[in-house]
Amino acid sequence: MSNLLFRLEPIRDESLLSFVARTADANLLRPGDMARLAGVSADAVLPLLLGNYDSQHLAQLLGCAREEVEYRRYLSTSDGQHSFFGVAVDRDHLCPTSRRFAPRALSRSAFHRAHWDISFIFTDRDTGELLQSLCPECGTEQTWRSGSLVECRECGFDIRNAPEQATPAALKDLDVFLHGIVDPSAEVREKTRDYLSPPLRSSGVTCLIEIMTLMGGLMLKHRPDKALCIQNLILDRQIEMMMNGHRLLPDWPSSATLLIEKELSQFAKGRQKEALTFAAAVAFANRAQSKEAQTLLVELIFRFLMKTNAAGNPGQPAIR
Repeated sequence: MSNLLFRLEPIRDESLLSFVARTADANLLRPGDMARLAGVSADAVLPLLLGNYDSQHLAQLLGCAREEVEYRRYLSTSDGQHSFFGVAVDRDHLCPTSRRFAPRALSRSAFHRAHWDISFIFTDRDTGELLQSLCPECGTEQTWRSGSLVECRECGFDIRNAPEQATPAALKDLDVFLHGIVDPSAEVREKTRDYLSPPLRSSGVTCLIEIMTLMGGLMLKHRPDKALCIQNLILDRQIEMMMNGHRLLPDWPSSATLLIEKELSQFAKGRQKEALTFAAAVAFANRAQSKEAQTLLVELIFRFLMKTNAAGNPGQPAIR
């Protein structure tokens, strides 16, 4: 194990790759050099987050406690997810390949915040600005191939000088909620979940993201008069769907029942209505990837099917 001349202290909410990059820069090295010295494949830093290796080697190289490295790694959990600062999230919700940034936050302190790596997080928690990934000068997407945390890897533009992008006011509540459910503090996470209806209080992060996205999509499709829209080409469609789905969470499941009925009732007509409705119900439930979200959707779908069946059989009472 090579000894480095300069050792740095990790910052509380700093990502592991940021800590590695800052230490490499202080010692006139590249991040890939640090990975090689830690016994990981040369010139590849992502295995430091997701690969299988002895984190003690990296901790000794960085001059920090092993716990500091383990805390920042995306270790696999028992249910197949990954740990993000102690919170279980889906692998698809981690996006370390694209190095997103917030110009004003970098100007305050030039390190990469760990929450910038979560795909459904779209702002910096402290400054409130939208996260970016492209250099405004040359349009190059920023990645960890560059050793600098503040310069474009292609043209050298100082991304701290990139124009700040303000977060639409309509997204404020969603933004606070998303940051809250992945906050490293258990107290903050618990307080954030007070917003949820009792059936959702214990739901995992992946389940909540899927429910908000799917039900928000139904809101935009079937209740456009009640849906909120954002006029911002920078933000993707999923954020708009989550914004609307987020509004349904306090009154779940009653808030979602009407939307499920509208989605499935269009198939409950004609000669093959039972088969078509069932097929549509299965297809909708399977849009969710997590078993937990599928179970919540199936409960709503079952209520709809029982209600439809009872309505078609006058001798049976309809389920309310």
